Amino acid sequence: LGAVGDPAVTRRIYRTIGAELDGLGLNLNLAPTVDVNTADDNPIIGTRSFGAEPDRVAAHAAAAVSGLQSARVAACAKHFPGHGATLADSHLELPTVDIDLDLLRRRELPPFAAAIEAGTKSIMTAHIRVPVLTGDAPATFSRAVLVDLLRGELGFTGVVITDALEMLGAARHAGGIPQ
Repeated sequence: LGAVGDPAVTRRIYRTIGAELDGLGLNLNLAPTVDVNTADDNPIIGTRSFGAEPDRVAAHAAAAVSGLQSARVAACAKHFPGHGATLADSHLELPTVDIDLDLLRRRELPPFAAAIEAGTKSIMTAHIRVPVLTGDAPATFSRAVLVDLLRGELGFTGVVITDALEMLGAARHAGGIPQ
């Protein structure tokens, strides 16, 4: 949909998806993926992303959220604070996005801000390490990411959920699985 480049089309498609889910009695879709896919060799986000340009991804993120939620299905923007610049699969290891806060705010966060502005009901965390905020831990377990950045700076008041905790990007940090 990002390649098509028309947020109105994205909205209509997500409204259709939402209507189908609503018809089945489902009221939450773990979508859209709003990561800015800046790493060409990203093994996990790829075509799930609306693209590599923050403004384009932000426009499609807002359209997708609006479309789903106009059909009475809650959207879940993912993977906060942005999984698009990784070269590792968080199912298998803890990827690192080693950027400064300015770049994070300019590149990774605009789609999440747009999804929040569009009223997304939930946001899913990423099992990624952003050293400037998380140190060696995943964003999933980071107060700096989830409370200070997401709640405080971006003003999100909805439901925060985690990606699957058995993914090694989280499980190895949470304990029980050898490093």
